[in-house]
Amino acid sequence: MGSWCPLYSLPDHISNRFFFLSQKDGAVKWFLPWVVYLLGAGLTFFNNSLLCFFEGCNLIGTIQRIRMVISITTFLFMWLGLVSRLGLHALSVSLFLSSLIGLYISFTRFSRHISKFLNISREFAYSWKEKFLGLQWRYAVSWASGYFIFQMYTPIMFQFHGAVEAGRIGLSIVLWMAVFSISNSWIYAIIPTLNIHISQKRWKELDVLFYRHLSFASITFLMGGITIFAFVYNFRGRLEIVNRLSDDLSLLFLGIAWFLQIIVNSLAVYLRSHKKEPLTIPSLVSAIYIVVSTLFCAKYLPAEYFFLGYLSSYFWGLPWILYIYFKNKKEWQGIGYQIG
Repeated sequence: MGSWCPLYSLPDHISNRFFFLSQKDGAVKWFLPWVVYLLGAGLTFFNNSLLCFFEGCNLIGTIQRIRMVISITTFLFMWLGLVSRLGLHALSVSLFLSSLIGLYISFTRFSRHISKFLNISREFAYSWKEKFLGLQWRYAVSWASGYFIFQMYTPIMFQFHGAVEAGRIGLSIVLWMAVFSISNSWIYAIIPTLNIHISQKRWKELDVLFYRHLSFASITFLMGGITIFAFVYNFRGRLEIVNRLSDDLSLLFLGIAWFLQIIVNSLAVYLRSHKKEPLTIPSLVSAIYIVVSTLFCAKYLPAEYFFLGYLSSYFWGLPWILYIYFKNKKEWQGIGYQIG
């Protein structure tokens, strides 16, 4: 068992809370990067909540541009940190700085709107319990499950394979998340229109629009994935930033999983546009499965199979979600309209 890092020694009753990471060799100064990472994750979560609110105000295009800027800055900061040999600090500092930039952009862009909403709220009462909380707790479980999944990979890899592999995993995840965010903008851009079609029961127009943009999102992701692998193939061993990425098999597993996530996320958007949340249980079960399977892969398999648990979750999760999608679609829209 590794000892607690001497540089950041804490009393036993506090240090026991860090049992998981404290198993590593004390020579790796992980505590400060981890604290910075937690701060960045908290700020990112707050900013995401703010951006989601304004997405609901029909500012989809603006929000997606902000998200793209945040993804790009995160990747650039991490690359600069790795090139500067900051080690674990490259991951934590990149997340923290990009979260600050994201908050600055959000408050600069929406400060007047926020001020107006606060003024209106003083004279306006809304029954959150009756009209909002009944659905919101289901959203919270579903989205928190996904958020937790993507925050766990780096510390688990650090625990079982060390700081170098953890840094590669973090950079690879950021890269694929950037491709996902750009591709997924095709879906988020039509959310207001989906809601309008549903409220007016224009089912055929709804499906034509949804499937067209799902195709655009899928094609965009595939083009981004091909670009990534072509770049890696040509510059592996020749360019420092490429050498900092995970091995080819890990990149492939992660890329396929994120592509399938495009489909899952699009189906979720479609279902939630009906003001329903039927994916609470699948999301929770998937989170538990991914955590357990990832721990197994990290402990017993080579590092290149680290994302096998995540990828395998789609083998049973995607059919389950498709079943829920078609079942609810039939119930909500009636049997009179058949797809295709």
